[in-house]
Amino acid sequence: MPRAQSTSSALLPALEELCRRYDRRFLDSDPVGIVRRFDDPEDREIVGLIAAGLAYPQTVSQVIYGNTNMWVVAAIAAGARWGWPSVLVLLKPSFAPFALVGARSRRWWAALALLALVSVPFGAMWVDYATAMRNSSLSWTYALVALPLMFVPLVAWLGRRENVRDQSVSEIA
Repeated sequence: MPRAQSTSSALLPALEELCRRYDRRFLDSDPVGIVRRFDDPEDREIVGLIAAGLAYPQTVSQVIYGNTNMWVVAAIAAGARWGWPSVLVLLKPSFAPFALVGARSRRWWAALALLALVSVPFGAMWVDYATAMRNSSLSWTYALVALPLMFVPLVAWLGRRENVRDQSVSEIA
């Protein structure tokens, strides 16, 4: 008997037993149960991506313990809605590309000019920042573990429905 057949024939009964043991009753405590609450496949896709971003191990610790990444996510989310707040992402240079979320807004450019103006007195500190980064043992990729959290508000914004924007939260839920 070929090896593939023997493996699949031994695996099938074990998988069927797991399906019998863990039926739909277990979906309430399963994160996938959240996704199944939505009927529209597009809604399921968006909710699944958001849930995956929030379930990422580093994301959980960032939410529980809090850190600067939480402020960056808030700036990205507000920037996706109003434009100008995404300029605040520039306060953490490792996520600078996310600051462009609101760049199409005139208010974003005004906020950028204001941030630059407010930053002038701290200009000498940028030299210190560059020195600290050069002396650090961290790689330039140190911030990549936080990317799933950074994409959560963008996925929500991209998956929004235009006709829902004016409804209250209680009408949607």
